Amino acid sequence: MAPTIHLIRHAQGYHNLNIANHALHDPVLTNFGKEQCATLQANFPHHKEIDAVVASPLRRTLQTALYSFDNDIKTKKLKVIGMPELQETSDLPCDTGSNLDELKREFADFPVDLSDVGQGWNSKRGIWATGADAIRARAKVARTKLAAFKEKDIVAGGFLHFLTEDWSDSGRFFGTGWANTEYRSYNFSDDGECHLIETAESRDRRHLKPLDHNEMEQLKRTKSHEAAEQAQKDAVVKPVVHAKAPAVLAIGKLLAIPVASAAPLVRRSLHILEEEKHPAADTAELWINLGIAVALVLAGGVFAGLTIALMGQDETYLQVIASSGEGKEKHHAQKVLDLLARGKHWLLVTLLLSNVITNETLPIVLDHSLGGGWPAVVGSTVLIVIFGEVAPQSICVRYGLSIGAFMAPMVRILMWIMSPVAWPTAKLLDYLLGKDHGTMYSKGGLKTLVQLHKGHNTKPGEGLMKDEVTIINSVLDLKEKHVCDIMTPMQDVFTMSADTVLDEKMMDTILSQGYSRIPIYHPDNQKDFIGMLLVKILITYDPEDAKRVGEFSLATLPETAPDTSCLDIINYFQEGKSHMVLVSDFPGDVKGALGVVTLEDVIEELIGEEIIDESDVFIDIHKAIRRATPAP
Repeated sequence: MAPTIHLIRHAQGYHNLNIANHALHDPVLTNFGKEQCATLQANFPHHKEIDAVVASPLRRTLQTALYSFDNDIKTKKLKVIGMPELQETSDLPCDTGSNLDELKREFADFPVDLSDVGQGWNSKRGIWATGADAIRARAKVARTKLAAFKEKDIVAGGFLHFLTEDWSDSGRFFGTGWANTEYRSYNFSDDGECHLIETAESRDRRHLKPLDHNEMEQLKRTKSHEAAEQAQKDAVVKPVVHAKAPAVLAIGKLLAIPVASAAPLVRRSLHILEEEKHPAADTAELWINLGIAVALVLAGGVFAGLTIALMGQDETYLQVIASSGEGKEKHHAQKVLDLLARGKHWLLVTLLLSNVITNETLPIVLDHSLGGGWPAVVGSTVLIVIFGEVAPQSICVRYGLSIGAFMAPMVRILMWIMSPVAWPTAKLLDYLLGKDHGTMYSKGGLKTLVQLHKGHNTKPGEGLMKDEVTIINSVLDLKEKHVCDIMTPMQDVFTMSADTVLDEKMMDTILSQGYSRIPIYHPDNQKDFIGMLLVKILITYDPEDAKRVGEFSLATLPETAPDTSCLDIINYFQEGKSHMVLVSDFPGDVKGALGVVTLEDVIEELIGEEIIDESDVFIDIHKAIRRATPAP
């Protein structure tokens, strides 16, 4: 027994929004189209009976099937079967499907069966041609395939009127007449010809009286005859142009080309002659209109160029130029900054609104000058593209700052003229998008910016040297770098016990080490540091006194955790309390000492080089290895 077919038109695609979108190749569904699918899924009354889902391999039809019958597909483990015979009838880009490989990639993760779709199914040639005979042949093949399904109920989407042979609601022979996601139900005829007959339930749902097959054939012939008659009428109504028409003459005068005079345009329709009335090419009105057109093109170019010149300026860069620039550049930056301070969105809306007004007025003026039709369209398009967009924007990209500063007074006046519309719109944009305060660089961005400026000397002495770049980058990294990264480990630190006797031999050892501060630990615990000895207090000391270290006044040795940032340490050093800090896992405890960090260590990290003074003995192996790679 042949199955029942529920035919559904696809949901709204982007090509349904306007005629221009017919140029989109194989468009997908809009968000509203997806909502239509959800509504269809909720309202479709035959979900229980559905055993198969078939669709044209176009993206919008596959998506309609997947979204509208998602529950059926999941619960019944169905796949959407792609049937190329159901493809659209025209060769418009929007009705031309994607290549098979692209479809397989796009729908690889979805329950879609494309095994019946072959390479070249979207060629619109041969059996896939757009002629009426080829379409009827495909429709018959599709009906035969659908009739052969073993399933009881099938959902399908396709080129509806040809498939159903039902033309009762078609405005033209090649029309659809179905609304998006509209569905109708059909049974197959019993005569072996696989004709589709709409069910009584479906006709009742549409409040229509059923038509038999003969009535359908008669209706189809009537629609075809009406389409042919309309095509004949369209051919008769086409205008007849003699010699060079006034439109051509006007272009000739504009380009200073000598052209012969012309007969008036005459339109023939239903044996009635109607003379087109346009201004004579040599009248003052023509030249006035052409002058206005030139003025509009120039004005549009100014507005388009100013949009680039002013909106393309970064406020941070302008502030830098206004503060540290010289001469005219500084003056120009200040003028542009003053203009942007009134509101960047206000300025943007003013320029765009002015540009739209001039560009939309130009075809109207050219319509009076060039006689309307394609000359006005082509003329306005060429003038706008070349003289209203490309040329002014190219100039303003290069000389944007000076041009923007020169035109600032005029733009300020224009902002007030357009303020009734531009100002509220700008405030809405400020609310929705926020105000633009220029480019703010992260630390990584600043480091890259500094690197880019290294060696690029615009003037002698103004470029950044390698050492300057190193120091700047080191300063930017100071917050993220921890003291444990730059400290000297305890095994490399020269320390002394509090009961060490400072005799002549020990004094020679201290002097040979070359340190100005020595950490002092408790005699009973080498990890318990009780202070540090400042070597400078030993200047007046006589080794023959043989005093112990603990008898001297020891300076406080502060302690800190290993994850303390170098920036915090250098701030502590600036307070003058100490120039050495003990790094410990447990600050304040008698254990956990890891190393020491000094002010000299931090400064060396900043400049990326070892500091060696006249008393240093360069034996610090740890520092030599660590500084073999300079700071980034």
